[in-house]
Amino acid sequence: MNRRSESEDKTRLTELEGMRPPHVEAYFRVMGFLRPGIARVLDTVRHSREKVYIAPPFSRGGNWLYLLAAVDADRRADAGDFSYMLDTAGLEPWLTEFPALQELMMDPKDFKFLHRRYSGLDTNVEDSFAPGSLEIFARERLLSSENFRQHILTVGNIVGSNTVVLSIRRGDYYSVPAIRQRYGINTVAYVREALDQVLKRMSPSNFVVTSDDPQWCRENLSFLEDIAPVIYDKTGEGMFADLAVLAKARWLILTNTTFGYWGAYMAQADHPVEVYVPNAHEYDAKTRQPIVVPGTVRPHPHFSRWHAVKPPHGGTWLLPEEGDIA
Repeated sequence: MNRRSESEDKTRLTELEGMRPPHVEAYFRVMGFLRPGIARVLDTVRHSREKVYIAPPFSRGGNWLYLLAAVDADRRADAGDFSYMLDTAGLEPWLTEFPALQELMMDPKDFKFLHRRYSGLDTNVEDSFAPGSLEIFARERLLSSENFRQHILTVGNIVGSNTVVLSIRRGDYYSVPAIRQRYGINTVAYVREALDQVLKRMSPSNFVVTSDDPQWCRENLSFLEDIAPVIYDKTGEGMFADLAVLAKARWLILTNTTFGYWGAYMAQADHPVEVYVPNAHEYDAKTRQPIVVPGTVRPHPHFSRWHAVKPPHGGTWLLPEEGDIA
């Protein structure tokens, strides 16, 4: 399997930042204008039965799962369908943890010019996926993993029916200014508001916090300790132990992270779960307004049945362009 190189990580960061050099940006703009026409021409000669989904450079685990879910949905809709996702650097741990994904992959050496292809990332869970298809994918391709089921059994002693699990994204959402403009929400204010809504419905037995920065959570979310015991430390080794905590939960408070969303998709494929999310996943860097499905107020990766938490005094969850990174 492919491993992601340092240069590929740099490419991903550049894509997310939108900070390509001017000559490169000009090239991409020209190609963006020409690509639809080129694609239409190429589609006239690409008639192979295989359709290949190609992940954008900025993709990571949660993003890849949307593409794999699309492949799985294609195959379920048509028994004669030959959809695949092109293998990409960094996927190996996911394919090892979830072996049922492996048959959905295409090795790059088998990728041919005549293969039909789809380049992009569609996260519109209600309009681009048939009702129930994400749950079927989660149940049969992810929760079927013996290794992952063991992770879920392991966390069963700390995640009960009245446990509230929080998924807190930090990292480049806050360390990279251009990414922060799009994803950097006021985490503390959001968690306080989401928690207020949860407490109107139940009394937590404990909290479990999953995050890429547990120390930040310990320092900034200590108000949780006034309500119930809190676990900030990792409950096991690696990201899949964190994912298992989310998948086991019946009460979830998620920040705007696809990793957290997939924990919620897996949970709702297995049992009833109440999911609280910010009312925006991503903001337009120029207008600072939420990016939503046209004609709705729903962010693409959110289900309508989830609880969309709005700022109590209007406005957005975005942090100020300068200042504290809460």
